[in-house]
Amino acid sequence: MDKDYYKILGLPNTATSDDIKKAYHRLAKQFHPDRNGGDMEAAEVFKEVNEAHHVLADEHKKARFDGHQHTGFHFQKVHFQPYFFVTIDTHSARLNKEFEITFRYIGEGRVFKKPESSSLFYNSSPVINHRMLLIDGGEVKETSMTFTVSAIETGILTIPPASIFIHHKLFQTEQVSIQIIANDCFFKKGEAAGLRPYTFYLHREEQSKTAYRRTYIYRHALLIPRSNYAYFYHSIGSTLKYVFTALGFFYAVAAGFSFISGLLLGSLCGGIVCHSMYLLTGVRSKFYHLLQNYAVKNYMEDGYKAGREVSYWIFDEKEFYFLLSLFR
Repeated sequence: MDKDYYKILGLPNTATSDDIKKAYHRLAKQFHPDRNGGDMEAAEVFKEVNEAHHVLADEHKKARFDGHQHTGFHFQKVHFQPYFFVTIDTHSARLNKEFEITFRYIGEGRVFKKPESSSLFYNSSPVINHRMLLIDGGEVKETSMTFTVSAIETGILTIPPASIFIHHKLFQTEQVSIQIIANDCFFKKGEAAGLRPYTFYLHREEQSKTAYRRTYIYRHALLIPRSNYAYFYHSIGSTLKYVFTALGFFYAVAAGFSFISGLLLGSLCGGIVCHSMYLLTGVRSKFYHLLQNYAVKNYMEDGYKAGREVSYWIFDEKEFYFLLSLFR
């Protein structure tokens, strides 16, 4: 490769492993995409820094690089045929049930565009993995990007091609299809899921293990199958809660009470009326009963919590969901 990895890290050729480690952490923090608002130039520098660290932090790769530098040669240039393809982990899936789409390419990819379809819902950001392949005596990086997705319509789901530039040449995947079959409504027994699933948001907090302490928030959105019948009564329930909350607020202001007390009282009354309606119609509420959903259980067992952001509550989980249901 025609690159000077020491120069990329701003180090002399005599730099020690500690010097390399410190320079990498400093530059990675400086040019990380999250700190630069998606700036493309910073992202390119970040990739160069990662590549330099990948070589110089490995004793064998560093020795080979140093040896080629001292003799006036560079790494052997590996000639390979780039590829870019897609795989799906199943041939058929139920409506709103998650499945995985994986894209793989070899070499240095740029400007990846995922498939967009009105019938396809992306549940979270992709999981990205790398591995080094040995081709003609040289190492080439293969990247995989796995998306967790759900379908929001039954029938044959056609996934359009994705695209990426590899060595300045545009590559596209083939168009693939998957059979989406009907599913049962979670909120009403005996009903088939319709086209209006309920979106349940989760998040997980994770602390980095590097010298620079950082908190990462992983977000995930689950589609809960819901029939048109359940959607209708959920809409009525939400309206009732908002109306009673507003009435409680105006009553408290008119009577000279604390408006917070009015909001709480109105929300409580709205929740009681709403849940009474759910009992009469046989429809499950949108929050409290979701704790029994197998997909929600699985994610919570993996450390996910409800909501888009980190929250701290003095209530236990079931109390929190019951109180939250009074407002929604």
